[in-house]
Amino acid sequence: GMGSFEVMVVPENRTVSVDLMNNVDAAIEVVRPVGVRMFLKQPVPVPIDISASVVVDRTMVVDNQLLQGCQIGIMRYINSLMPGEVLVFNKLIQAVFDVSAIIKDVQITSFAPNGVEILRRNFTPQEDQQLIPGTISVTSA
Repeated sequence: GMGSFEVMVVPENRTVSVDLMNNVDAAIEVVRPVGVRMFLKQPVPVPIDISASVVVDRTMVVDNQLLQGCQIGIMRYINSLMPGEVLVFNKLIQAVFDVSAIIKDVQITSFAPNGVEILRRNFTPQEDQQLIPGTISVTSA
């Protein structure tokens, strides 16, 4: 509202130390106008559990390295999202396809932000929530 502002400290590794929060507070306090209230906070982590199944070219063999690469692709996409940013379902699927040209199809078999299964479509967290990888599993069909 009028006379106040909010600062969200977004960590690179999901946790913000007390020292960092104190340093941010001190740095902003120097330039904060008198009478204006400041609210300093961190994003609320929202783990998203995803299970996927991949189909590969029939002439190829699925190995653990490919499945692990798919897991990493999913985690990288989720980790690239800022607080409040929409998880675009097609980008999630594309993150798996980008792992290898031998992947011919991807099916998301479970999609559960905060442990709650939802329809498989774009997911918009609240503006102060940050999606983080929960349990990510990838199998071959």
